[in-house]
Amino acid sequence: MTEGDLRKEIIFFAIPLFVGNLFQQMYNTADSLIVGNFLGAKALAAVSGVSSLVFLFTGFFMGFSTGAG
Repeated sequence: MTEGDLRKEIIFFAIPLFVGNLFQQMYNTADSLIVGNFLGAKALAAVSGVSSLVFLFTGFFMGFSTGAG
């Protein structure tokens, strides 16, 4: 990343992070739809409340592993 076009290198570096976050959001959406349709409002509230916490930890460890790499 020290040679060449910096913008291009940063974009190629960020693409896997973006894709990982996109899949995480799709998982949370599918989880909310399934839980909401089959288990009810209380279970949906529990899943919705915890999903942001799970996303926080996932993002933290993805950033930590990227920084370590």
